[in-house]
Amino acid sequence: MAATSSTIDVYKMKIKNMYVTPMKNLSTKHKHSFCWTEFGQLAIEVNGKRRTVLGENVFCGVCLRKAKNEDEDALFSKAQVKAYGKSIATSNLLRHLKDAHGLDDTLKTRTSTIKEFFTPRISGRIRDGSGKSDKWSLSRDLALWFARSLMPFDTVENDAMIDFLKKYSVIVSDADLPSRHNIAREGLEDVYNSMLAYINAFISKQSSLRCLDCRYVDR
Repeated sequence: MAATSSTIDVYKMKIKNMYVTPMKNLSTKHKHSFCWTEFGQLAIEVNGKRRTVLGENVFCGVCLRKAKNEDEDALFSKAQVKAYGKSIATSNLLRHLKDAHGLDDTLKTRTSTIKEFFTPRISGRIRDGSGKSDKWSLSRDLALWFARSLMPFDTVENDAMIDFLKKYSVIVSDADLPSRHNIAREGLEDVYNSMLAYINAFISKQSSLRCLDCRYVDR
């Protein structure tokens, strides 16, 4: 049972008596994303027993550990511990871990190479809706498609688009389709990184290059 403000003032507690239990240890549905190894439910320890508090949010365990290392006697209200609502997209949690703490999923699918974006899928392969890597790849392929065709990312939410993808067994249900936010953020970022890697590799092999610089001067 979660402690409430009527039983204890969490924000006036010292952080040395507070812990973050990773969501991957609490729920099977939270085992797939790397972010759930660090984000979880906040718990306080009172008289040797731990109780979950502020259960409507998930908290960053890295932030809490860092705050404890700096001053474990600090009040929770003064500590900088990042919290999000439970409905937050995992991409936002991953972004926080990467930007704030330099943590990234070392086991995640590697960045696509430029050639992989134009490699046909294996004939007869049908998505069963259970492959996370399929959703990952679809996000990046859609990002490239929309970018090349100058289409808005919310096209992915178009009913006609969804029906088309279902008809040709690209997806089984709406849940197999990445959101426009994932396409715009993760998918587009991977497309950019793959293109950048290709250009860098190409330039590094050249002994000399000729460049044209166009400048506009406002007089």
